[in-house]
Amino acid sequence: MISITTTSANNNNNKEHQQPNTNITPDERKLQNSLNLGSVECANCSGPNQQCSGTTIQDMHCIPCSSGQAWWPCNIANECYCKDISTDNPTSSPVKKTDETNRPSSSMMPTIDYQIIARPGSSSGGGSSGGSSNSGSSPTTGIVDAQQQQQQYEIPKSSIDPNILQGLYVMDAHLSANKIVLTRELLSSPGSVADDDNNFSYIGFRNSLQTMITTSILNSTFYIGESSNKVNGRVYGLVNIATFLSQSYESSIKYNSCDEINMDVVDGYLPISNACGQYGIDYQTMGSDNDCDRKYACDVDLNMRMNANEATASDSSSSTRNEGGNNNDPPQPFYCAPKSDYGGSTGYWDYVSGTEIQSPAVVNSVNRKDVQGCCWWGRGSLSLRGTCSYGKLNYYLGKRAHDEGRPTLFPDIDFCADPQLICSSSGQYPELKWIAGMFRWITEIQTYNRGSFNYMQELINFVDGGLQDMSFIHGVSGIVTQGCHDPPCANKGGEFNGASRKATFIKTLGILGLKVNDGTSSQ
Repeated sequence: MISITTTSANNNNNKEHQQPNTNITPDERKLQNSLNLGSVECANCSGPNQQCSGTTIQDMHCIPCSSGQAWWPCNIANECYCKDISTDNPTSSPVKKTDETNRPSSSMMPTIDYQIIARPGSSSGGGSSGGSSNSGSSPTTGIVDAQQQQQQYEIPKSSIDPNILQGLYVMDAHLSANKIVLTRELLSSPGSVADDDNNFSYIGFRNSLQTMITTSILNSTFYIGESSNKVNGRVYGLVNIATFLSQSYESSIKYNSCDEINMDVVDGYLPISNACGQYGIDYQTMGSDNDCDRKYACDVDLNMRMNANEATASDSSSSTRNEGGNNNDPPQPFYCAPKSDYGGSTGYWDYVSGTEIQSPAVVNSVNRKDVQGCCWWGRGSLSLRGTCSYGKLNYYLGKRAHDEGRPTLFPDIDFCADPQLICSSSGQYPELKWIAGMFRWITEIQTYNRGSFNYMQELINFVDGGLQDMSFIHGVSGIVTQGCHDPPCANKGGEFNGASRKATFIKTLGILGLKVNDGTSSQ
């Protein structure tokens, strides 16, 4: 059994918000401040271009810490830090880098003690997780399916299965205990130019997770494990969250881009037509080998015009820079438009000049040399992509559900008519980028069951086996990037950054208090 014990970051939450004692002497106040990590971080933050800023809260709450304030939030370890507002960069590293042996140390930092005992016969275990089911469906959640539950998504707690409600609280407690490290180590892209530009906030993730834990899609929700009295019960859910977060980081967060990045180099060129599909995957025909076209898929509008948002992380082009290029800026964002807008064909992105070169016309890996009707590139934390996936999102959570009389989270959004709303910078739907990613996770990853790989069963095996068999994350990475668990997939031979995805997975487990013995793994 896996035992997880969380030590609260503060044993008395009321103390965090208590007001100062005005009866203490200046020397006592100085000593009090010196023992306060929040104040220490900002003690010398008084320069003309410096400001005490917050990690998971608004800056205005931390600004008083530079003037000696000793109560909340200045008494929360690593929450407030000194930022150079002329460059929007911290003046010093606000928190130590995290690995398996070097976690930020503080009496106020939450710790998780972890012990794992492999369960006999774990290859077929998992209780009601659904891992051994041939259908590959997610575990039974006890929540009425969205098509039958005629109410809005903010379901009263009394209507939620107690097991799900308990799991929601357990997951939230673990995430909240580690939210500062999670924000700085995983939810902030390394090349982001400003804190305000961060596309993927902790609050957005937390709120979206709670929504998708209690919103049923195809009789499934975001999996959070089994009841606490079962062997390794809730750890299955914690590892599922860690797997989702690590894949989201590699797909979108590290580029600080809700929109998919142009990366697939073909014959030495980076085609503009990659908007139509990358690494051998045609986004207009994805899912055509099943019933998706008949039931879900969006119609392709050849007159649709759409532009992706610019990535703000400076390293988003590092893996695709042309030989001899000297421009570190990300490539031009994807766009789609009728052929008449650009003379019938598109060219390639040139890193040297930082512009699109339209001649010669350059084909992508699915033999497209235009972007007509190609508005279905990846969006959201996990790059939801293709006409089938957008149509399914619209069917269950968008306007189509509303029009057909089913409850929906977004009754006014037609994801087939305007998929770019997922990445809208207007602030109207700030959590859509997370919701879209979790929707893909529920419908494509948790339900994956092909050949020898059943995601739910492999998740259980990985946990019960002591978090050691890295073939699990290798398979998941293949599913996310190429659609199969044993890459390279047929006609999809592109690099899927397996080593990087594995390293981020191990790091994410560590952040959530789950240590991995990876000394012998070479997957």
